Amino acid sequence: MQNLFIGENEEIVIKFSVATNKEGSMFCDLNEESLKESLKEIEKDIENYTIGNYEVVFKKPSFKDIKEIYNKVYNSDNPVEIRYNKIVALIKNWDLRGKKEESKEEEVRRLHPLIAECIGIQLDAEIDGVI
Repeated sequence: MQNLFIGENEEIVIKFSVATNKEGSMFCDLNEESLKESLKEIEKDIENYTIGNYEVVFKKPSFKDIKEIYNKVYNSDNPVEIRYNKIVALIKNWDLRGKKEESKEEEVRRLHPLIAECIGIQLDAEIDGVI
């Protein structure tokens, strides 16, 4: 029999890799291997970059979660606002500082825009664009 309900503890785990250099350039991709391949296309010397691997955990959205997000963004045509509200509503914890910790909306607001976009694109793909 098919399970038609979202469990209380069902999660979506998003992993990503970030490369930075001393000049402040930043690149983000799904994993370290694809990030290195992308860097090779752009840069000749990828050894100048420091690469870190990170993880963000979201709760899998239920019908109620989708309804609440939709209520917040119903009149918005701003894709950044929509993405922000999805991330804030569904995020549980992250490992962005070398340890798993609960994330807070204040910290989500301070994310680098490239990192928020990288996380948001993957979250959209995981929830199949439900909202």
